[in-house]
Amino acid sequence: MLCIVLYKMEFKNSFLMFLGVSLLSCGILKGQTTDCNADHKILITNFKFTPDSLNIKPGESVAFINIQGKHSILGDTSKTGASFNNPKGFELPLSTGETEGVCMGIVKFEIPGIHRFECGVGFNADLGMKGVINADAFTLKDLFLLDTIPESFLSRYALNNYLGSTLDSTLDLTVFLPDDAAVRKIIDSLETSQFKGLRFVDLPKALKYQVVLGQLEYKDFRDSLLLPTLYGQNLLMTKKGDSFYVDGALISNTNFMADNGVAHLVNNILAPSGLPATSVWDIIYMEDSLQFFEDALQTLGLKSTLRVQAELNENSDLAGPFTVLAPTNRAFKKLSDALNLTLSELKKSSIIGDLILGHLIEKRVETKNINNNQSSVTQNNKTITFNINGDTINVEGVRIIVKDLLAYNGVVHILEDVLPVYDIPDLVGNCGVWKLEIFDEDNNGWRETQLFLEKNGNILTEKSLPTGGYNAFEFGVDSGDLINVITFSSYYNTGQSYRITDQQRGIQAESGNQSDQMVNSMGLRACIEKPSCGMVEIIMSDYLGQGWGLNSLDVDINNRFYLRIPFYAGERQVTKIPVNNGDELDFYYNLRSDMAEYNAYTIISPDGKKIVDQNSEFQIPKSVTDIIVCPSSSVFQDRYEKGELYPNPSSNVVYLPIDLKSAEIYAVDITGKKTNLSIKVDQAVNVSKLPSGIYYITVNKTGKYYQYPLVIQR
Repeated sequence: MLCIVLYKMEFKNSFLMFLGVSLLSCGILKGQTTDCNADHKILITNFKFTPDSLNIKPGESVAFINIQGKHSILGDTSKTGASFNNPKGFELPLSTGETEGVCMGIVKFEIPGIHRFECGVGFNADLGMKGVINADAFTLKDLFLLDTIPESFLSRYALNNYLGSTLDSTLDLTVFLPDDAAVRKIIDSLETSQFKGLRFVDLPKALKYQVVLGQLEYKDFRDSLLLPTLYGQNLLMTKKGDSFYVDGALISNTNFMADNGVAHLVNNILAPSGLPATSVWDIIYMEDSLQFFEDALQTLGLKSTLRVQAELNENSDLAGPFTVLAPTNRAFKKLSDALNLTLSELKKSSIIGDLILGHLIEKRVETKNINNNQSSVTQNNKTITFNINGDTINVEGVRIIVKDLLAYNGVVHILEDVLPVYDIPDLVGNCGVWKLEIFDEDNNGWRETQLFLEKNGNILTEKSLPTGGYNAFEFGVDSGDLINVITFSSYYNTGQSYRITDQQRGIQAESGNQSDQMVNSMGLRACIEKPSCGMVEIIMSDYLGQGWGLNSLDVDINNRFYLRIPFYAGERQVTKIPVNNGDELDFYYNLRSDMAEYNAYTIISPDGKKIVDQNSEFQIPKSVTDIIVCPSSSVFQDRYEKGELYPNPSSNVVYLPIDLKSAEIYAVDITGKKTNLSIKVDQAVNVSKLPSGIYYITVNKTGKYYQYPLVIQR
């Protein structure tokens, strides 16, 4: 009775109207709308759908019941003609509501999604008479978002990422989920991470092989059962003992249910036939005809690069994917013969790095996607062009003899010949050919270390070793050419080194691989006798670790400028220069920029003695001159035996054929003027302050006098 009274009220406010409708839905309509039985009901009054928002499962039905006013239902396009974009449209015709309720119709919502509708009469829709039905099932996608399936996060994440719309559909599906241990095994073998692995080029296709059409619960399992997958190939189910397997993978846990299917846990990845199961490196490794190419890749340290899974994300820090244009062993033999080299010499030649990188393209280029005259850029920055002639594809005129060896990180094409993608250096020089070799004992490359090779102040080449353990560069030299090797790095580079050899493979300079900083080699003269004294070490340091900036160190030898040594970056730099017996060295510190008080330098003789130490903390280093590194020489020994002073004439330092310990020494000019002299080292005497002229160098040794004529020339 209460329901009737409330309904017959005029419903002057919306709250009472809503209350009346709610009561009617509980009482009055019961038994009076038997022709409108459905899973859900929506009641219609003036200006209101109750409820105006309804959540249902796909396949459920909704009855629209009019209890007040004239209404129609538009569920396809609105009064304005605008589409609702519903998964499937619907309409219900005009009806007039009655107290006992009028059934306007029943709509079954089989397709998941949002279904919008409105009243089609007058301005009701404009006044807000609209509604929405959400047909949302608990799908396999929803199931995979939960942690109800143990040890399966990695495969659930991947399936939802690539096949989410399929898993959320009304299709009846069975999914075989590889457990996390199986996925990690694959990830580890591919040297990638779980999320980077999501970008495998073939992963979306491979995942379809894990999904079977139709709902197969444990009770439906049978031995020798063929299961059609979304990939198009069949899975084979077998039974061993009490256990079931699919394609050899044990089904370890079963019957994880959703409204549109079921999932089962397996202990291995299910892989369809025909998909790449290897890397471009493995393809090369397994092909005997590519042995030289394989060895060269190893020498350059590219094995690891070509094994890891490349990401399709262009912002990735991983290299690849790769297109490898691989010449055969016969092709490399043909090239080595043309260059008059053995295969072993070619492998360690100066062109090998440029040559091999010229056969790598950092993107996937399959022949089905190649157009005539299509260009690509190789990893040594050469542009190569593909040409199509019928069924034949050429690269820079070289025929591809085996096409499209697919890998998960790229593709390999085998070539008939070597591509012309390398530069042969100009080796002209009247003093032969020198060779720069660079090494890394760990085969990891030089990171950010760079090497500059200079000849007569001009840069011949800038070298680094991005990967691998070896590279080389050859260059022609003329007699007297000045060669400098300058390196710098932001890393401690233990294990990194270089070597300079001449035409006869004699070592001109080398950097040891055990220090924390590679040694520069400067002042090397081509076709000059090996220095009789050896190599002097010049150790430059900076307490701030920023190098010397514009400051530098000039080296004079025998009062003539020899070279200028910059220090670009870092805490420490070691430079070696050749010196001969009797050479006098001057070290001039050039102050050009701030922070000089943090600069320092030390000079070490060939026998390991510290002969200059400008390492006073927070003090600008000073210039140091008149340093005799090796005072004795074969020439001086001849003069010594003859009782002669050497050199004569002189301008700086002279050597006397007598022991100068505890001796007084002075010079007497032709007027009889006496000038005291200082002893530098051993038999060396400093005469740099004497003007030009003729002198007698006089030695008073324990009361015994010796005199030697000397000419000073300025």
